[in-house]
Amino acid sequence: MTDTCRVVDIAIDVGTSVLKVAAVDGEERVLAQGRADIPLLRPSPGAALQDVQVIEHLLRGLLQALADDLGETHRVDKIAWSSAMHSLLLVDAKGAPLGPAYTWLDGRAAAVARDCWDHGPGRNLYGRTGTPIHPLSPLIKLRWLRQTGARDLAAARHILSIKEWLWWRSFGNYEVDYATASASGVLDIHRGDWSAAALAYAGVDAEQLSKLVTREWQRPLRREDPIFPPQWAGACACLGASDGVLAQWGMGALTEDILGVSLGTSMAVRRYSPLPRLSRRTRNFAYRVDDHHWLVGTASNNGGPMLDWVRRYSFGADVGFTEALAAAARATPSSLLCLPFLAGERAPLWRADARAAFLDIDTRDGPAEFLYAAVEGLFFTLRWLYEDLQGQAPRPARAIIVSGHLFHSAWATQLLANILCLPVRVAGGADVALLGAIRWARNTPHSARRADASTEDWSFSPQPEARTEERYARFRKAAQALYT
Repeated sequence: MTDTCRVVDIAIDVGTSVLKVAAVDGEERVLAQGRADIPLLRPSPGAALQDVQVIEHLLRGLLQALADDLGETHRVDKIAWSSAMHSLLLVDAKGAPLGPAYTWLDGRAAAVARDCWDHGPGRNLYGRTGTPIHPLSPLIKLRWLRQTGARDLAAARHILSIKEWLWWRSFGNYEVDYATASASGVLDIHRGDWSAAALAYAGVDAEQLSKLVTREWQRPLRREDPIFPPQWAGACACLGASDGVLAQWGMGALTEDILGVSLGTSMAVRRYSPLPRLSRRTRNFAYRVDDHHWLVGTASNNGGPMLDWVRRYSFGADVGFTEALAAAARATPSSLLCLPFLAGERAPLWRADARAAFLDIDTRDGPAEFLYAAVEGLFFTLRWLYEDLQGQAPRPARAIIVSGHLFHSAWATQLLANILCLPVRVAGGADVALLGAIRWARNTPHSARRADASTEDWSFSPQPEARTEERYARFRKAAQALYT
């Protein structure tokens, strides 16, 4: 290490489909980065699993490549983690996985979720934990595993998320941040401790869960660490938070009147709130971040995979996403309507058995019209989510910050502004969850610039059209006719 080395921080994001790492300097410039696809295992209908040992192997490779890129001219100071919510992993007394990890996409506990909400303690559990009663919830999966007599659950000494297991691999301690714990469905979001009612419903003990730690909690890297490069020894690692929380930090959307929208594998509309605002009607989530903040929002199962499916089957696998989106921008106005529920649906329908559909197909509709309708259908879903969330807000939203590859297309972002009737700005720079992890570790939320921005400063102003309102009304009517 040279005497004039530059200080950088490292961010890690363990997503649902992609693993990302980045080295960021003090000016929030990305100096080096890497990514790898995480294989999703689907051994049976409804299953959606990941092998954590494969994830560890991929992470080691990405971090070593990052270290090689940085060389001896940079010193790593902090390391922060982001991770997708709702993963579930069972391990034995030695920390060995008893099987693959369950992701939020695994829907096999759907019948248990319906019974819990309709006939069981679901409403009470939702009110205590802030986690929707849905097959995505680790709480519901634990109940399902208990009911099916799963041997892995009977043998489990520890019940973790994927991030917790990777943290244990590095430091030998079972520890978890509040945001990740809150998304398990087992944390009491009001008391900030494990919920006795949720534990009883799942049939597990608090001793099987990780130690809850505050955001200030850090551990120094050791040279013998099995995941991180040895030259980073002495850097301080923090657990970070969930990707939803850190996306808000990366966007700078940390006031209640500025909403964050993410569109990736799934979609979510979120706000940072001083209160855990819940509604049994909309079943929004409210995840505890710390003693004074909650992440309040609502989410759809669907997003990028719906668009990718339409691209492949309309344009062909040899046409890339950017090229297909450019064609969709020139789509002929059509009556074609898309219900984009390819992966079932959480909010707003709460129907795991929902499926995608195209309505009012015309002989003039081609690939561009189908992709445009799919984008519009996702945005109509976002508006539905937004309207549900606004019903419990203390004041109207002033603007929205968005992130996701789709919003690199100006026409798509303008369409969202038109549909939501709100100013929309695209989050720039680094991946928002990675940037949020860096800001979290540094405790520099950078929210003042975003919160104080006037609506004139936002990139896309709404241009409402009567046709948009008519099509949105048709969309809701069709979705409700099929699935409510």
